[in-house]
Amino acid sequence: MLPLKTFKRLRAGRVWTACGFSTTALLGVTGAWKLCSRNCYFEPFEPENDPLFQSHYFHKFNPGQHPSLNDTCVRKVALSDIEAELVDDALKNGSLLTERFCAGVWGGFGYAVQRKILNWVLKTETNRDMLWNKIELLNSKYEEGTVVTDHFVVLKKTATSIIMRGGISPTKNPEAPRDIDNLSEITVNLDVERGVAEFRLKNIFFNGVENTTKSMFPSPVVWLHYQYCKLLVESGVRNCVI
Repeated sequence: MLPLKTFKRLRAGRVWTACGFSTTALLGVTGAWKLCSRNCYFEPFEPENDPLFQSHYFHKFNPGQHPSLNDTCVRKVALSDIEAELVDDALKNGSLLTERFCAGVWGGFGYAVQRKILNWVLKTETNRDMLWNKIELLNSKYEEGTVVTDHFVVLKKTATSIIMRGGISPTKNPEAPRDIDNLSEITVNLDVERGVAEFRLKNIFFNGVENTTKSMFPSPVVWLHYQYCKLLVESGVRNCVI
Protein backbone atom coordinates (compact mmCIF):
# COMPACT_ATOMS: atom_id res chain seq x y z
CA MET A 1 0.00 0.00 0.00
CA LEU A 2 1.15 3.57 -0.65
CA PRO A 3 1.87 5.94 2.27
CA LEU A 4 -0.71 8.56 3.22
CA LYS A 5 1.47 11.41 2.02
CA THR A 6 1.67 9.84 -1.45
CA PHE A 7 -2.10 9.28 -1.56
CA LYS A 8 -2.72 12.95 -0.76
CA ARG A 9 -0.36 14.05 -3.51
CA LEU A 10 -1.97 11.72 -6.04
CA ARG A 11 -5.44 12.81 -5.00
CA ALA A 12 -4.55 16.40 -5.81
CA GLY A 13 -3.03 15.52 -9.19
CA ARG A 14 -4.47 14.25 -12.46
CA VAL A 15 -1.96 11.48 -13.12
CA TRP A 16 -3.59 9.05 -10.68
CA THR A 17 -5.48 7.11 -13.32
CA ALA A 18 -7.62 3.99 -13.46
CA CYS A 19 -4.50 2.03 -14.34
CA GLY A 20 -2.67 3.46 -11.36
CA PHE A 21 -5.47 2.62 -8.97
CA SER A 22 -5.79 -0.88 -10.38
CA THR A 23 -2.08 -1.46 -9.91
CA THR A 24 -2.25 -0.53 -6.25
CA ALA A 25 -5.38 -2.62 -5.80
CA LEU A 26 -3.76 -5.67 -7.35
CA LEU A 27 -0.70 -5.28 -5.15
CA GLY A 28 -3.09 -5.49 -2.22
CA VAL A 29 -4.29 -8.94 -3.28
CA THR A 30 -1.06 -10.35 -4.69
CA GLY A 31 -1.30 -14.09 -5.17
CA ALA A 32 -5.09 -14.32 -5.06
CA TRP A 33 -5.58 -13.36 -8.69
CA LYS A 34 -3.62 -16.25 -10.20
CA LEU A 35 -5.86 -19.01 -8.90
CA CYS A 36 -9.08 -17.02 -9.32
CA SER A 37 -8.40 -15.89 -12.87
CA ARG A 38 -6.86 -19.00 -14.42
CA ASN A 39 -9.81 -19.41 -16.84
CA CYS A 40 -9.66 -15.85 -18.16
CA TYR A 41 -7.72 -14.93 -21.29
CA PHE A 42 -7.16 -12.01 -23.65
CA GLU A 43 -8.18 -11.85 -27.29
CA PRO A 44 -7.19 -9.46 -30.12
CA PHE A 45 -8.89 -6.10 -29.77
CA GLU A 46 -8.01 -3.49 -32.39
CA PRO A 47 -9.75 -0.62 -34.24
CA GLU A 48 -10.31 -2.90 -37.20
CA ASN A 49 -12.28 -5.56 -35.36
CA ASP A 50 -14.35 -3.95 -32.62
CA PRO A 51 -17.25 -1.46 -32.72
CA LEU A 52 -16.15 0.31 -29.51
CA PHE A 53 -13.50 2.02 -31.62
CA GLN A 54 -16.19 3.12 -34.07
CA SER A 55 -18.49 4.41 -31.34
CA HIS A 56 -19.63 8.00 -30.98
CA TYR A 57 -17.80 8.15 -27.64
CA PHE A 58 -14.37 7.18 -28.97
CA HIS A 59 -14.59 9.75 -31.76
CA LYS A 60 -15.89 12.41 -29.37
CA PHE A 61 -13.25 11.93 -26.69
CA ASN A 62 -10.39 11.10 -29.07
CA PRO A 63 -11.15 13.35 -32.06
CA GLY A 64 -7.58 13.14 -33.35
CA GLN A 65 -7.65 9.31 -33.31
CA HIS A 66 -4.51 9.29 -31.18
CA PRO A 67 -2.81 5.97 -30.39
CA SER A 68 -4.31 3.87 -27.62
CA LEU A 69 -3.59 1.01 -25.25
CA ASN A 70 -6.24 -1.69 -25.70
CA ASP A 71 -7.17 -4.92 -23.99
CA THR A 72 -10.16 -7.24 -23.81
CA CYS A 73 -10.40 -9.96 -21.19
CA VAL A 74 -12.70 -12.93 -21.83
CA ARG A 75 -14.21 -15.65 -19.65
CA LYS A 76 -16.48 -18.35 -21.11
CA VAL A 77 -18.97 -20.14 -18.87
CA ALA A 78 -21.36 -23.00 -19.62
CA LEU A 79 -24.97 -21.83 -19.67
CA SER A 80 -25.81 -24.67 -17.30
CA ASP A 81 -23.53 -23.10 -14.68
CA ILE A 82 -25.33 -19.74 -14.76
CA GLU A 83 -28.48 -18.96 -12.78
CA ALA A 84 -31.43 -20.09 -14.91
CA GLU A 85 -33.33 -16.85 -14.35
CA LEU A 86 -30.46 -14.86 -15.83
CA VAL A 87 -30.13 -17.12 -18.87
CA ASP A 88 -33.89 -17.09 -19.53
CA ASP A 89 -33.96 -13.29 -19.37
CA ALA A 90 -30.96 -12.99 -21.71
CA LEU A 91 -32.61 -15.30 -24.23
CA LYS A 92 -35.57 -12.88 -24.21
CA ASN A 93 -33.20 -9.95 -24.89
CA GLY A 94 -33.29 -8.83 -21.27
CA SER A 95 -30.42 -7.10 -19.48
CA LEU A 96 -30.37 -8.95 -16.14
CA LEU A 97 -27.29 -11.05 -16.94
CA THR A 98 -25.30 -8.04 -18.11
CA GLU A 99 -26.35 -6.05 -15.04
CA ARG A 100 -25.42 -8.90 -12.73
CA PHE A 101 -22.01 -9.29 -14.36
CA CYS A 102 -21.35 -5.55 -14.14
CA ALA A 103 -22.48 -5.54 -10.50
CA GLY A 104 -20.04 -8.36 -9.74
CA VAL A 105 -17.19 -6.48 -11.40
CA TRP A 106 -17.64 -3.38 -9.23
CA GLY A 107 -19.33 -4.83 -6.15
CA GLY A 108 -17.41 -8.10 -5.91
CA PHE A 109 -14.08 -9.17 -4.47
CA GLY A 110 -12.04 -8.05 -7.48
CA TYR A 111 -12.72 -4.35 -6.91
CA ALA A 112 -12.78 -4.56 -3.09
CA VAL A 113 -9.35 -3.06 -2.45
CA GLN A 114 -9.80 -0.32 -5.02
CA ARG A 115 -13.25 0.49 -3.58
CA LYS A 116 -11.70 1.04 -0.17
CA ILE A 117 -8.93 3.20 -1.61
CA LEU A 118 -11.35 5.35 -3.58
CA ASN A 119 -13.74 5.69 -0.64
CA TRP A 120 -10.85 6.93 1.46
CA VAL A 121 -9.25 9.18 -1.14
CA LEU A 122 -12.16 10.56 -3.17
CA LYS A 123 -15.43 10.35 -1.23
CA THR A 124 -16.71 13.71 0.04
CA GLU A 125 -19.97 15.27 1.14
CA THR A 126 -20.55 16.57 -2.39
CA ASN A 127 -20.34 13.19 -4.15
CA ARG A 128 -22.00 10.89 -1.63
CA ASP A 129 -24.88 10.24 -4.05
CA MET A 130 -22.54 8.22 -6.30
CA LEU A 131 -22.17 4.44 -5.82
CA TRP A 132 -19.52 3.73 -3.20
CA ASN A 133 -20.20 0.62 -1.15
CA LYS A 134 -20.55 -3.06 -1.95
CA ILE A 135 -24.31 -3.24 -1.38
CA GLU A 136 -25.02 -0.25 -3.65
CA LEU A 137 -22.81 -1.62 -6.40
CA LEU A 138 -24.24 -5.13 -6.23
CA ASN A 139 -27.82 -3.84 -6.47
CA SER A 140 -27.39 -1.17 -9.15
CA LYS A 141 -28.95 -1.57 -12.60
CA TYR A 142 -26.16 0.58 -14.09
CA GLU A 143 -28.42 2.89 -16.01
CA GLU A 144 -26.92 5.69 -18.08
CA GLY A 145 -25.42 8.38 -15.85
CA THR A 146 -24.62 6.03 -12.96
CA VAL A 147 -21.28 6.98 -11.37
CA VAL A 148 -19.09 4.35 -9.70
CA THR A 149 -16.76 5.60 -6.93
CA ASP A 150 -16.22 8.96 -8.63
CA HIS A 151 -14.12 7.12 -11.20
CA PHE A 152 -16.40 5.60 -13.84
CA VAL A 153 -19.64 6.82 -15.39
CA VAL A 154 -22.09 4.78 -17.47
CA LEU A 155 -22.37 6.30 -20.95
CA LYS A 156 -24.60 3.74 -22.64
CA LYS A 157 -26.47 0.59 -21.70
CA THR A 158 -28.06 -2.12 -23.86
CA ALA A 159 -29.19 -5.65 -23.11
CA THR A 160 -25.69 -7.03 -23.72
CA SER A 161 -23.37 -4.06 -23.16
CA ILE A 162 -22.54 -1.34 -20.63
CA ILE A 163 -20.09 1.33 -21.84
CA MET A 164 -18.32 3.40 -19.18
CA ARG A 165 -15.82 6.26 -19.16
CA GLY A 166 -13.05 6.35 -16.58
CA GLY A 167 -9.58 7.69 -16.01
CA ILE A 168 -10.40 10.62 -13.72
CA SER A 169 -13.51 11.90 -11.97
CA PRO A 170 -16.51 12.02 -14.35
CA THR A 171 -17.20 15.53 -13.02
CA LYS A 172 -14.02 16.89 -14.64
CA ASN A 173 -14.36 17.94 -18.28
CA PRO A 174 -17.32 15.59 -18.77
CA GLU A 175 -17.85 16.51 -22.43
CA ALA A 176 -14.28 17.28 -23.50
CA PRO A 177 -11.22 15.20 -24.47
CA ARG A 178 -8.72 14.56 -21.66
CA ASP A 179 -5.00 13.92 -21.64
CA ILE A 180 -5.69 10.69 -19.72
CA ASP A 181 -8.89 8.91 -20.76
CA ASN A 182 -10.44 5.47 -20.69
CA LEU A 183 -13.42 3.80 -22.31
CA SER A 184 -14.52 0.45 -20.88
CA GLU A 185 -17.19 -1.92 -22.11
CA ILE A 186 -18.68 -4.76 -20.11
CA THR A 187 -20.46 -7.28 -22.33
CA VAL A 188 -22.19 -10.64 -22.12
CA ASN A 189 -23.11 -12.64 -25.23
CA LEU A 190 -24.76 -16.05 -25.39
CA ASP A 191 -23.58 -18.72 -27.82
CA VAL A 192 -26.60 -21.02 -27.64
CA GLU A 193 -25.21 -23.53 -30.14
CA ARG A 194 -22.12 -24.09 -28.01
CA GLY A 195 -24.02 -23.69 -24.76
CA VAL A 196 -21.78 -20.97 -23.33
CA ALA A 197 -21.93 -17.33 -22.26
CA GLU A 198 -19.02 -15.08 -23.18
CA PHE A 199 -18.20 -12.45 -20.55
CA ARG A 200 -15.89 -9.60 -21.60
CA LEU A 201 -14.25 -6.52 -20.13
CA LYS A 202 -12.77 -4.23 -22.77
CA ASN A 203 -10.54 -1.21 -22.16
CA ILE A 204 -9.21 1.56 -24.35
CA PHE A 205 -6.75 4.02 -22.77
CA PHE A 206 -5.77 7.10 -24.76
CA ASN A 207 -4.63 10.71 -24.71
CA GLY A 208 -7.45 12.62 -26.37
CA VAL A 209 -5.60 15.96 -26.26
CA GLU A 210 -2.09 15.28 -27.55
CA ASN A 211 -0.79 12.93 -30.22
CA THR A 212 2.32 11.43 -28.69
CA THR A 213 4.43 8.31 -29.14
CA LYS A 214 5.26 8.23 -25.43
CA SER A 215 3.90 5.17 -23.62
CA MET A 216 0.94 5.94 -21.40
CA PHE A 217 2.10 3.58 -18.64
CA PRO A 218 5.32 1.72 -17.79
CA SER A 219 5.39 -1.92 -18.90
CA PRO A 220 5.13 -3.34 -15.35
CA VAL A 221 2.01 -1.24 -14.73
CA VAL A 222 0.46 -2.49 -17.96
CA TRP A 223 1.18 -6.11 -16.99
CA LEU A 224 -0.38 -5.59 -13.56
CA HIS A 225 -3.39 -3.96 -15.18
CA TYR A 226 -3.92 -7.07 -17.34
CA GLN A 227 -3.85 -9.31 -14.28
CA TYR A 228 -6.25 -7.00 -12.48
CA CYS A 229 -8.68 -7.13 -15.42
CA LYS A 230 -8.75 -10.92 -15.12
CA LEU A 231 -9.54 -10.63 -11.43
CA LEU A 232 -12.38 -8.17 -12.15
CA VAL A 233 -13.87 -10.43 -14.82
CA GLU A 234 -13.72 -13.47 -12.56
CA SER A 235 -15.35 -11.46 -9.79
CA GLY A 236 -18.15 -10.48 -12.16
CA VAL A 237 -18.66 -14.05 -13.34
CA ARG A 238 -18.84 -15.36 -9.77
CA ASN A 239 -21.84 -13.06 -9.29
CA CYS A 240 -23.72 -14.86 -12.09
CA VAL A 241 -23.04 -18.55 -11.61
CA ILE A 242 -24.89 -21.04 -9.47
